[in-house]
Amino acid sequence: MTKNRLANVTVRAGMSLAVVPLVFAGLAGHSGQRAQADPGIVSGRLELVGGPSPGRTFPVPGLVTARRPGGGSVTVHANKHGWYWMSLAPGRYKLTGHPAHSGGHLTCYAPHPVTVRADKVVKHVDVVCPVP
Repeated sequence: MTKNRLANVTVRAGMSLAVVPLVFAGLAGHSGQRAQADPGIVSGRLELVGGPSPGRTFPVPGLVTARRPGGGSVTVHANKHGWYWMSLAPGRYKLTGHPAHSGGHLTCYAPHPVTVRADKVVKHVDVVCPVP
């Protein structure tokens, strides 16, 4: 059972003062039922991989998108060092990316779909762009 807490907030309305009671449900925790599960976090880097032998890895800025089968996607920016993180609802996602310098013409992929669980962090999900 959730306790409701009252708070008094003083509001200045014109020349007079009014005290308005506000009800906060679950101020110190969650409020009974949740509309949906808490999100999880996915983090990693957007990288160009390959080039002349022996090959190298180059982190790049750009966009990383997580897509769920059946719809829904989240897109975030990878910083100048290629790092990104995103908050996602629990589920299974395929990640793709687009380096900023490619103008959206180069598509990169995470090697495997990622499974997100509530309140968990999935690290090192690198989105890779193979280059010759």
